[in-house]
Amino acid sequence: MKHEAERVVVITGASSGIGRATALRFAHNGDTLVVAARRKNLLKELVHEIEHHGGEAIAVETDVAHEKSVEKLARAAVKKFGRIDVWINDAGVGAIGKFHEVPIEDHSRVLDTNLSGTLYGSHAAIKQFREQEYGVLINLSSVLGKVTQPFMSSYAASKHAVRALSAAIRQELWLEDLDEVHVCTVFPESVDTPFFRNEANYSGYKVRPTPPIESPEHVAEVIFQLAAEPEDEVHVGKAGKWLSAQNKFARGATEKQMAWMVDRKHFDRRHHEKHTSGAIHDPEGFDDGHIHGGWQSRSHAAKPLKIASLLAPAALGIFLLVKKNRKADELEDAVA
Repeated sequence: MKHEAERVVVITGASSGIGRATALRFAHNGDTLVVAARRKNLLKELVHEIEHHGGEAIAVETDVAHEKSVEKLARAAVKKFGRIDVWINDAGVGAIGKFHEVPIEDHSRVLDTNLSGTLYGSHAAIKQFREQEYGVLINLSSVLGKVTQPFMSSYAASKHAVRALSAAIRQELWLEDLDEVHVCTVFPESVDTPFFRNEANYSGYKVRPTPPIESPEHVAEVIFQLAAEPEDEVHVGKAGKWLSAQNKFARGATEKQMAWMVDRKHFDRRHHEKHTSGAIHDPEGFDDGHIHGGWQSRSHAAKPLKIASLLAPAALGIFLLVKKNRKADELEDAVA
């Protein structure tokens, strides 16, 4: 990988959460940032923070759901700095609620942002990387890009598609022996960001992240390391890694396990909420550029991570043992 020091790094979704934490992590390393999001005022604040610590950055107001907006972002980066070394597709939105109760325009907006936005960003980045013959593309998926959960249907669909898109691009690069162009996919668990307050909510209840909860700084560190040492796919969080492995062997059981857990842990049924499209169509009036959502400080943060990490393989073992015994009994009955 070329330009490991003082790289030019493009980050979408940089105004808050994981994107903002990632921008600051690269800036502290001395890298040059091109930060993108829908709210330019928050991007300007981020640029000032980076410059205050001696870094260099520019802000490009970008709605990744629109191809021309993403093309403008890529042109601005190359015009200003002459190259792009790392491109990170982080921008994402969500809509929570029963599939048929979430308005179709909100489902569409989730797909436009999470999938089309990643596609447009990947397209711009890969074209530039092919010209340069090097570069690292990092796409943010989710643990829901490998397993699914109820009430987040379009989000899960978009994150599965991000994984497939990244893999398909990697295959093309491999066929052409473009060894210095890398495509990485990151699969975080729930992360302590403002996402859960900003998503569209048609559940009727206040929403909270399903534990365990990772810090945005942890995700940012994983992304930072990938830029220097690219890997195809990386999980952030042990529970998500176990769930993904379990899903390969026991999909049906994992679906039911996720459904049960989400139904009981994702909603605060003591607090009713009116239906809202949140920030997915218009971000004005929502979070003010915070990295954290304040979830990790609550009591359900650290302990469930340890429990899930320990119990997931045990649960899988029990399931497979029961399944094996059941098959043996069926075979014995058939022979008898």
